[in-house]
Amino acid sequence: MNGSNADVKLALEEMRWSMQQSLSAGDALDQKVNLILVASGLVVALVTTLQISLAPNRSDLYWFVLFVAIGLYILAVAAVLWGASPQPYRLAIASEWNELDKHIFGRPERDAILSLLSGYVDQIQHNRRINYKKVIVFRLSLVVLMMTVVLLVLLVAIQ
Repeated sequence: MNGSNADVKLALEEMRWSMQQSLSAGDALDQKVNLILVASGLVVALVTTLQISLAPNRSDLYWFVLFVAIGLYILAVAAVLWGASPQPYRLAIASEWNELDKHIFGRPERDAILSLLSGYVDQIQHNRRINYKKVIVFRLSLVVLMMTVVLLVLLVAIQ
C-alpha cells in the first residue's frame, strides 16, 4: 500500500469539487425558478389589468379563460414555494466534536480521508435528490408560464 495516500487525497479533492458543483447547481435552479415566478407574475398582472380596464363587459368564456390563467399562475406560485422550501443540505461530516473524534481524529490518515470520502458521497447523492426536485419544479413552472401566456393571448381573440 502506498504510504502517501495520494489516491484517496485525489478522490477527496474530486468529491469536494463535485459537492461544490451540486450546491452551485441548486443555487442556479433556485434563481431560475424565482425568475419564472417573477416573470409570470408580471405577465398575469399586466395583461389582466389591461384586459379588465379596456373593456369590463366581457363574455362568460372570456372570464372563464381569464380565471383559468390566474389559477395556473397560483399553481405556479404553489409549485415554486414547494420547490424553494428550505432543504437540509448535508455536510461531508457532522460538525460535532464527538463525530469528528470518532471518524477523523486519532485515526490513520487514510482511514480519516476514506471517512470524509464516504461523507462526501452520501452528501452529493442527497444534494442531487434535492436538485432533481428543483429541476421538476423549474420545468413545471416553465410549462405553466407558457400555458398562462397562451391563455392570455387567447383572451384577445375571445373579445
